[in-house]
Amino acid sequence: METTRDPGLQPQRTGMSWTRTLFVMLINSLLCFRLSMVDDSRAVFACAILLLCVSALMSVLAILRYRFNASCQPVLSRVSHGLIVLTSSSIAITALVLLLHFSGVWQG
Repeated sequence: METTRDPGLQPQRTGMSWTRTLFVMLINSLLCFRLSMVDDSRAVFACAILLLCVSALMSVLAILRYRFNASCQPVLSRVSHGLIVLTSSSIAITALVLLLHFSGVWQG
């Protein structure tokens, strides 16, 4: 029995996963803002700004990606790869700063 693959579902699932990632990064940036106000930490505040800027960039690129998919044009893969690297690196930097902050090693 042969099954046909629906190529229209993959872009929709990818868009939904990016939307979830955007929402989680936005929530984490707000939590980092709150933590920076409570502990008066400049490093955590900088991470909150970084996450907020990357979240804003992700939302703009998500809108562009949706428009590309809606008009059946190919999505720019360099932009997608750059967004993945930027998102991953900002999450890693924030995790490292928060880990150092909570361990007491670095009170920036």
